[in-house]
Amino acid sequence: MRSPHRLFEAGLIFAIAWPGLLGAQLRVGDQARLTSPDLPRGRVEGTVVALNGDSISLAVFGQSQRLSTSFKVVTSVEAMRARDRGSGFLRGAALGFAYGAASGVAFGLMMRQGPESVGLGIVFGVAGVPPGAIIGFVNPGRRWTTVTYSTVAKP
Repeated sequence: MRSPHRLFEAGLIFAIAWPGLLGAQLRVGDQARLTSPDLPRGRVEGTVVALNGDSISLAVFGQSQRLSTSFKVVTSVEAMRARDRGSGFLRGAALGFAYGAASGVAFGLMMRQGPESVGLGIVFGVAGVPPGAIIGFVNPGRRWTTVTYSTVAKP
């Protein structure tokens, strides 16, 4: 007989993994980007105000009227999602190194250090990694994620 702890752990892992197995879902209140030849300029962005199985309504950014269209004419749907903290951490560390290195080389050249400015760039770059990683972890940013029609959440 399995212990209750093992069943709880398995259930917890399944609950955490379930949204990833389904893919990105579109919900009322999400920022969405629709692409279709029938839309103005071929693409429109806005906030989802209604989902009705085969159609979607958006409050389009910069317009007072809502746009309603059928999924049959939409060629792609994207939703704005937050990046995960791990990728934000790595991205922040890389950007911290790049900005630090550029600052170090610029500082070295301003001080007329010549070839030593490269070494100064490396030192400043390494010093830029921790703050960049922390900022990237705390604020990982957002990105557009493609949503398939089969994963549109039912209201």
